[in-house]
Amino acid sequence: MKEIDLNLIAKSIVNSLSFNYDSFENAKTTINIESYHYTYDATTLCIYEHNLPKEYYYKLKKAINNEYKLLSLTNEEIKERNERIILHSFIKLHPEYMDWDIKKCLHPDFVISKNLYSFGIEITELVDGLDKVINKAASDNFGKGLTSKELEANVRKKYGEKNADQMFFYNHGIGVNMFNVDDRKKNFIDLVERKFKKYENITNDFNRFLVLCSASGIEITSQYDVDDIFDRNVVKIFGRMF
Repeated sequence: MKEIDLNLIAKSIVNSLSFNYDSFENAKTTINIESYHYTYDATTLCIYEHNLPKEYYYKLKKAINNEYKLLSLTNEEIKERNERIILHSFIKLHPEYMDWDIKKCLHPDFVISKNLYSFGIEITELVDGLDKVINKAASDNFGKGLTSKELEANVRKKYGEKNADQMFFYNHGIGVNMFNVDDRKKNFIDLVERKFKKYENITNDFNRFLVLCSASGIEITSQYDVDDIFDRNVVKIFGRMF
């Protein structure tokens, strides 16, 4: 398989991106590559499964990332895709909702429904200013094979000394230098509470109302911390555990 073929396939995949599908089931797309296949979601470009050799897969993944950067998407379209990626992560954990109708809304972000049953879904990301800088810096330097010193020099030049001083750098990667776990969890708890309070008056319009919180790109990733944030939110919002 020639690399040019992978580039053309990547271009075809990226150009198929569309928010017009009415369900994730209908957006599920398979592309055949010689004797291999690659199955992905056409509303987000998230992968379901493939049988490509590892070398081909990583080359195709890199080509898809490069082609996506060439798309002329508005800020609103980028935001919607990011929201759909978070929703897609939830649906992958609950495949029974794959064929449910999806409607993009303003408040809440999505309504998914089947027959007379509906979910209101609000999307939020558990990130703060430093997380956003780290994610952007990591994206800027992705795939360049830089050493820790080269990464640090790039970040200090583009994002300033103050941000760089709060990060640590290793070969090919960036992380948070020091942080207070309890303070960060409290910030996340307050964020989720604000989201819930904002839509509290419309939650009864749906059979269920969910606030989906993406923790992608933050340093708190343990199951214990996630459970702790959830439990403390339940007590703070409802005054008791259920």
